[in-house]
Amino acid sequence: MTALTQMAASAPAGVRAAVNLELAKAAQDAGDFTKAAGAWEAVAKEAPASMRVIARLGQAAVLSKAGQNDQAVAVLESLLTDAPQGLRHDRGPAVGRDGRGGRQWQKALDAYGRMKADGSLQNPGYIDARIAALRAKADAAATPKTNG
Repeated sequence: MTALTQMAASAPAGVRAAVNLELAKAAQDAGDFTKAAGAWEAVAKEAPASMRVIARLGQAAVLSKAGQNDQAVAVLESLLTDAPQGLRHDRGPAVGRDGRGGRQWQKALDAYGRMKADGSLQNPGYIDARIAALRAKADAAATPKTNG
């Protein structure tokens, strides 16, 4: 990984994304998810547009593995505006916030609602079930507790 890091810093612009892609893979394989996330981010900045979505998905995956779920969701949410229209979807941000509580539930509900409105779901019954479960959690959390 040290050699790849050095190579990425000095590589010509035309091959830098490829070197960072190799660095991301090597860091992931070694379990260094923070380094992998940085390499994926470098790929996203340097690669052609067609590769940026893949790089952001890779970055979000390793951030999640590193326990940085809020950052992973932020990367996935950036794809809602940055990705080509055909590749935009709310599944990542919805699932990333599902089960996290409070305002995150509402954001997950909003994302699931957009997915449902889009109409391109393979399993709308699953989305309906997630919406119902999140609404139940949100309602239960909003109900004041009494001892009486």
